[in-house]
Amino acid sequence: MEYILYVLLFVLLIIFRKDIGKNPFSPRNLTILIWSVVMILYHFQDDLYPLTDTFFICLFLWLIGFLITNQKPKFDNPVFALERINKKVLICYFLIAVITVPLYCKAYLNAIGGFSINMFFDLRQSAVNGEVQLGIYSYVPPLCKGILFIELFRFSSKTKYSFILALLLNLLCALTIMEKGYLVLIFASCIFFMYQKNIITKRNIMIYSFLFLFFLVFFNSLRREDFSTREVGDTSSFISLYVVSPSVAFTQLTENSSQNFGINTFRFFYAVGKSLGLTNEVVSQWHEPVFVPVRTNVFTVMQPYFQDFGYIGVFIFSLINGFIMSYVYRKYKESGGVIYTCLYVYILHFLIIQFFQEGFFVSLSSTLQIFILISLVSFELKALKE
Repeated sequence: MEYILYVLLFVLLIIFRKDIGKNPFSPRNLTILIWSVVMILYHFQDDLYPLTDTFFICLFLWLIGFLITNQKPKFDNPVFALERINKKVLICYFLIAVITVPLYCKAYLNAIGGFSINMFFDLRQSAVNGEVQLGIYSYVPPLCKGILFIELFRFSSKTKYSFILALLLNLLCALTIMEKGYLVLIFASCIFFMYQKNIITKRNIMIYSFLFLFFLVFFNSLRREDFSTREVGDTSSFISLYVVSPSVAFTQLTENSSQNFGINTFRFFYAVGKSLGLTNEVVSQWHEPVFVPVRTNVFTVMQPYFQDFGYIGVFIFSLINGFIMSYVYRKYKESGGVIYTCLYVYILHFLIIQFFQEGFFVSLSSTLQIFILISLVSFELKALKE
């Protein structure tokens, strides 16, 4: 099965090479590129356990699903409709964020006892273990992300200061929980819009991505427990741990191992049910680590589907993910409107980290919050008069 998967990836790269060069951010092309890179990097390290047919079969099904549901835009019109931005609503967003972001940061700092030599490690542990009772402040990161997407959407020389403020607010949130995924979202969003607005080229994207990778290596070193032994480390060990190891960790999972129907995939609905007193159990977003032999607790995008529904689940949800993501991408390409553009930028983050973990369904609450925020800022007040 391993060689069949390699042949499939090679054939896809050949067939879609022109479209990949023209539309590198499309769901299908990103999926092909991401997994091709993972499989190539796997052969440049010898520290991890070997991949098994469990992974190869699931990835084969995942790729096929994205191919089947791919929706090609009828035309390419990424002209951003700036007149759809309701500036009054956007100002309200900024006011709320400026007030609540410091309180959000303070909640985490209070939980770890303030500044210390192991502050970064303690912050990450608090975020992972869910030790901080945020209450209403849990809505702060989605708000800041929505503001960033909107500011990138309307970015120009006249809006550069509001963009800088949006960027700083998001960096504060990301550093407060020491989350690499949040930093990837910020970086990918900026790169996407700068490329679409012809500010940077594909060559710039490769250079910036390479530099960002080195920054993540340094960022990861800050989260180690013993400050005295912290070292930036080498890039190869970082890649081995954070790019390839989730695929190897996936082979440690057992299909159809969930105790309740879709409890990993439909975590959002179980959480809503628990708040209404309809259900009792909600699984954590953070999983028990495995050793492959490096320690990791992420299992690629296919993890919840495989544990809940087995191989058929991986295939069915590849169809669902592929359909939703390519639909939003197609609408963004055809309309250039703020809702579909910003929503796709958020989805783009999940596409990039699909080698790492699932986020679209598991974090459906944040997705819906951002969708509502973007929809409100594009709401035309004149519609009420009509």
